[in-house]
Amino acid sequence: MLSPLFPKFANVNGSDTHEIRVGYNGARLSINLDKVTPADCQPVASVEEAEDIVLALPTVKVHEMDLNSKHVPDCFAGILIQAMYYSNNIASCTRRGAGNVILMGRGVYQKVLDANQVMRNLDLPEVHDESSVEMVGRWESRGTANSTMRIYVGDAIPEDEVAVVYVGESAAIDSAGGLLEVNGDIFLRLLADKPNALANASDYIRRFRITTVNG
Repeated sequence: MLSPLFPKFANVNGSDTHEIRVGYNGARLSINLDKVTPADCQPVASVEEAEDIVLALPTVKVHEMDLNSKHVPDCFAGILIQAMYYSNNIASCTRRGAGNVILMGRGVYQKVLDANQVMRNLDLPEVHDESSVEMVGRWESRGTANSTMRIYVGDAIPEDEVAVVYVGESAAIDSAGGLLEVNGDIFLRLLADKPNALANASDYIRRFRITTVNG
């Protein structure tokens, strides 16, 4: 029951307390996850359903890649640059952290791999593909981009799309959503617009589609 979109499960059984302390501008926030009840969440049948709900939050941006561009030998080398831009944009909007997870459709991932040599020659971010593939839920863990952002590939998003996400250590305030497990049932808690929340759920994720022109 793993997912690259959620930090961890918060198991609430009886009086168990899950406390998270976060420093922000010198202040200490203390959040007890045992105060989160199913009434604060929405029931989901599976982790995959929870992922689909979160992935549907952002508006998909369309980016055109000119296959005949004279500026970059392989236009798909710019996909990771776009992902880095969105990563920094997430940090700016949430004031928490830069995007650290990239979800890729299979088609986009292959194009990025093909552009690796171009990226290396231009001293730009490149994909460090790993020989062994580890499954994280329904996603294939496929190495890192620029040695900092984890890349996951799967069929949960169209093959021509990319999603950039920030996933922190705290399901309560550092991610688009968190999962709650109570007596075997799974509940999704989307980040709420509350005083202790620094951003909305959709601020933690950016998603874009790659289209090609003059190809």
